Amino acid sequence: MCTRSALTLCATMRWAVQEIRFYTGLPDGVRAPRLLGAWNAKLARMGQQGIVTYTRPLRYAGTPPIAREKGIDVRIALDVVRLARLNCYDVGLILSQDQDLIEAVNDVKDIAKQQRRWIKMASAFPQSAQKRLNKGIYGTDWLPIDARMYATCTERTPFYGVPGVLTR
Repeated sequence: MCTRSALTLCATMRWAVQEIRFYTGLPDGVRAPRLLGAWNAKLARMGQQGIVTYTRPLRYAGTPPIAREKGIDVRIALDVVRLARLNCYDVGLILSQDQDLIEAVNDVKDIAKQQRRWIKMASAFPQSAQKRLNKGIYGTDWLPIDARMYATCTERTPFYGVPGVLTR
């Protein structure tokens, strides 16, 4: 599960985990009621483990309708910046390769300068010989992880959750 992988990765880096956040899109209850039920159960278990979860409804478009996450990267960016301003973390670890998060990373660097403190931003991502993009988010420390560990942080569904870890 995502928690174990995040804790293992942070322990390897000698970072103490303060909080784990998980961001994902949720399927429509009419189109996929069983999948929605499974996700709600998973999110409830995560909440019991102290993981902060954030969800948005999936958007459906096309024929046949294809589910896509919309707005999750914006929510992550807002949280990364807001929590840096509030001095909630010294290291922010995002398990993603989404380059849309570069702006948030740059804002965190500006916040660190303004507050005269040190903040490290890191991004973990699966490294694979078959994968075209073996890079983290630009402006972060890149932490390649093996595909097995990354698979424990995502779901084998048409969409993926995005975990983030705040450490001290």
